[in-house]
Amino acid sequence: MAAYPFRFYGAAALDWFEGIQDYELHFEVEPSPEDRLRIARAFEGALRGNAGVSSDDIYPRKGWWWSGAHALCPLRRALSPGDDLGEFNEGVEDALRRVHEVAPLVEVVNLSAREVDDDWTNWSREQLAVPGDAPRWPQKYDPKLVVCAAGQRRTKPAREPEVDAAFEEERTLVRTETIREAAGDAAARALAAGKVALVPIDRADMPARAATASAPADVVTLCPKESRFSCAPDGRTWVSFEWDGTGYAVALVADGVRRPVELAPWKMFLSQHAFTGQRMILGGHSEVFAVDLASAEVSVVLQGMYSMSMGALTASAAGVLAAAATGSLQILDPAQPERSPRWYRAMRCHYPKQLTFVAGGKALLVVEGGRRFGTAVLGFCDGAIKLLTKLEAAALDVYEADGRIFSGEGLELVNLETAWQAAFADGGLGPEADQAASINLADDWWDG
Repeated sequence: MAAYPFRFYGAAALDWFEGIQDYELHFEVEPSPEDRLRIARAFEGALRGNAGVSSDDIYPRKGWWWSGAHALCPLRRALSPGDDLGEFNEGVEDALRRVHEVAPLVEVVNLSAREVDDDWTNWSREQLAVPGDAPRWPQKYDPKLVVCAAGQRRTKPAREPEVDAAFEEERTLVRTETIREAAGDAAARALAAGKVALVPIDRADMPARAATASAPADVVTLCPKESRFSCAPDGRTWVSFEWDGTGYAVALVADGVRRPVELAPWKMFLSQHAFTGQRMILGGHSEVFAVDLASAEVSVVLQGMYSMSMGALTASAAGVLAAAATGSLQILDPAQPERSPRWYRAMRCHYPKQLTFVAGGKALLVVEGGRRFGTAVLGFCDGAIKLLTKLEAAALDVYEADGRIFSGEGLELVNLETAWQAAFADGGLGPEADQAASINLADDWWDG
């Protein structure tokens, strides 16, 4: 059996825990701050263009954990169930080999593996039957189920694991460079054709976004410690989210009164929220809920969306709701009750990345997750929905200022109004103009 550069237990897992895949990296020596930056650039650079691996925004993780010569790297498989796992496994292996070139590794352990049988794992077991000692990570793992560890590993004392802010900034910088390069390559072609485009611009030319308000002291004191807060559009109602060990407890706080929102048994799946009018929209596991901000009453507005807690949702000022989960997109328009919700087969990716209404609800930006980022731009007019274009770059972290639309990655969305006018210029703005049957973002996303 051929030798490998380092031991890797679970290189190609046959079965694993769904969701986040945790890889424990053991370096020969503790990486210095400079080494960590080189690791960040090598790792993220190796994942450029890989559609199978998602390395950013692994909710609810805040990044890699570091403890001495060990690091815990969370990843997510970005493709849909049933897709070939080879692209994911090859992407991870390539990224780890690149890391090994700048900071030699002793071993890597896939802590999420439940069943493994691959040449690299078998070779590793010949060198050492079970992986070496490791820190105690914040995440909990059942040693009986982690096949790679076989329940025989010892947890050695180590410094408290921490997230390295400089390391995470470097990873983000590399991903931003990737997005900007993709945008620049496509922008010239799109502009020449009069289509919507994401154009790289100098960040110094981007206007500042509106500041996010912080919860006032009288609101904070009414809520449990470590609560997260979000302010409703009315400016006086605050929503608190508190992780209590089993899920997020949610409460509304206004005028000195805290009112719990009854969401059990769904609270363990809550992760996304948006506001529209006097309602807050919450994403659960397979449902989307609406919470009346005046009464705190809860109602189910969408159902049957598997893994909505890993999906995305948004709402326009007019109350149009868009929610995307595993491979599908639902749009609910309260002005079109007889035609809602509308269901679209959406994306090739397993988990959609982001949904954003822009231009007063005229358009919805649908960003695919994974490494092959892309953005579908859907136009809305009088109940009709049309696919305006598909962009090869991701419109992430979007905000509007001075009548323009920006992505926090250093991009500007241009020609949207021109494309919208052209799409709806035929006057067919009623139900007959809806392209529901033809909008399929999966079949020809990235030309296949």
